[in-house]
Amino acid sequence: MFSGNVLTVDLDGGRIQESFLEDDLVEDSVGGALLGLEFYRRHREGDPLVIASGPLTGALVPTASSSVLTARSPLTGGVVHASVTNHAGPELKFSGYDVIIVRGRSPRPVYLWVHDEQAELLDAGDLRGQDPAAITRTVRDRQGDDRVQVLSAGPACVAGSLASSLSVNGWASTDRAAVGALAASKNLVAIAARGMGELEPADVDGFGPAVLGLMARMRSYRAPEGYRWDGHRLDPARRAIAPFVHRTRGCFFCSSSGRPYLMLDEDPSMMERSERTAPGVMVSDLLPLGDLTAAGMDGRAIGEVTRATYALGLDPCRAASAVRRAGAGDLASALPVLEALATGEGAPTRGGGMHCWDLGDESGGHQAFVRLGVFTPANPPLVPTEGATGAYRLLVLQGISYILGMCPAGAVGAGIEATSIAPVVEAATGKGLGADDLEALAHRLVVETLELGRPPDGSASPVELELRGMFA
Repeated sequence: MFSGNVLTVDLDGGRIQESFLEDDLVEDSVGGALLGLEFYRRHREGDPLVIASGPLTGALVPTASSSVLTARSPLTGGVVHASVTNHAGPELKFSGYDVIIVRGRSPRPVYLWVHDEQAELLDAGDLRGQDPAAITRTVRDRQGDDRVQVLSAGPACVAGSLASSLSVNGWASTDRAAVGALAASKNLVAIAARGMGELEPADVDGFGPAVLGLMARMRSYRAPEGYRWDGHRLDPARRAIAPFVHRTRGCFFCSSSGRPYLMLDEDPSMMERSERTAPGVMVSDLLPLGDLTAAGMDGRAIGEVTRATYALGLDPCRAASAVRRAGAGDLASALPVLEALATGEGAPTRGGGMHCWDLGDESGGHQAFVRLGVFTPANPPLVPTEGATGAYRLLVLQGISYILGMCPAGAVGAGIEATSIAPVVEAATGKGLGADDLEALAHRLVVETLELGRPPDGSASPVELELRGMFA
């Protein structure tokens, strides 16, 4: 389920090189985060930003919408993996490249344009520092295609704020590790992708039935033993925004449509296409809405503050938390807080943690593995109720998603586990990987990422030591 192409971009000299993906490497790593980790290891002297697809990325498998971004986080100091979802994850793969490595620093602002097995570095001097939605519109206009998928670094990224976040098509992403600030420090304004690539499973006849079997198991899903579904905590936020919801949508082939579009400048009931450029905001993550609701905001204020957060290129979870702490109850009082955060004022310092879902006391206090671990927190509101054992299982489930190219929040939230996805992986790849093999790969991913993320003196962090205790 790969095209077999690797793209290496050297920003220092503006050079682009293509190579073939080694069969032995795919055999060993399967794909996704493990594949990206290997290329990070090979190019780490250039402080690379690596995007790798999994074997299921872009396939007609529920939640198979993710490519994986691997880099050293300016926030945590360690190597992290972030899922690139929406329709951008599959489009990066359809562009003809299974792995994209961007290393070094460009002497001028540029954006990388990849399409149909071609790649170019194009001038972006007029785009640096613009809001992500404007960057997206401009890139699409220049390429003449409204379906171009754009990862961009907004104003907070350019300012180097550790509360910044990469954006996807002008909306928020799962980057809660300030990888957007790393991209901006390289003078990389955006990565844009479009392609018409095709995927063919190893077992064409068996692939469809395997996917249907997975979907049947998903329909009967209940929260697994040892977890508690905690999504009800966002019910007040859902009620607050309900009058402004124009439509909902999901990522590529997602099993749910969980992203509401809030119509703020037009009647939410209108059916015709609005003539306004951006009459509302697509809420990419509901988690920050909990903080905004707790701050006393109504639905309109929640939408307006979310739109302002996205325009600045801020991590919406970090931003909402700052707004709540400041006691801001509307856009006018929240905007100064957001603008200060975008410049770095009030942002976390290096070595700080990523914002995550509160796992609560029942998790045994093991939130550190989420905040300072190897995956940017994109977990659904599943709270482990068996202490470290439950936390470890949740981490392994996420790891499987990151390797296969599935949205971790969507896959784990839909109850996709190693036993249910293994037949699909077998039909897609022909590798004969069972549930135990997938869990072992996830275990390996966490351990190797922690080791590679160590500081120059090679010392293990307290988080690594804690994780190793969980993984023993």
